[in-house]
Amino acid sequence: MELEELYGLGEVELSRLLLKIGVIQNVELVKRILSLGALVNIQDENGFTPLFFAAQWGYLEVCKALIEAGAQVNHQSDTGWTALHLAASPGHLDVCKFLVEAGADVSIQTYGFWTVLDVAEWNRHPDSEIVVYLRDVAHAA
Repeated sequence: MELEELYGLGEVELSRLLLKIGVIQNVELVKRILSLGALVNIQDENGFTPLFFAAQWGYLEVCKALIEAGAQVNHQSDTGWTALHLAASPGHLDVCKFLVEAGADVSIQTYGFWTVLDVAEWNRHPDSEIVVYLRDVAHAA
């Protein structure tokens, strides 16, 4: 989609587009869509927001743009997951660090009682850098 095609789209269309491009690492396109009125905290049918998708794919600059635009860092999906859970699962340490600095709460549990540390430990070796980092943050909280 060319940037010129975005003009004339309404808030709902722009917001849906923002959800769909959460898996695209194009921070300028995200910023443009937000500047045209997209809702930064729009949710899909599972309660996932654009921040969830950017965090899951490890798109740090997109995460920064979304937080700067007002994305709710501790929003929980329909199953209790947060963007931090989704960044920790595949091991995106840089995104996890950014989200924690932006106020992400490491103690939030999914509705299955999984903390971010639990998710990271389940998906990574117990002594990996991301697990050590999240363990340190959790113990400092």
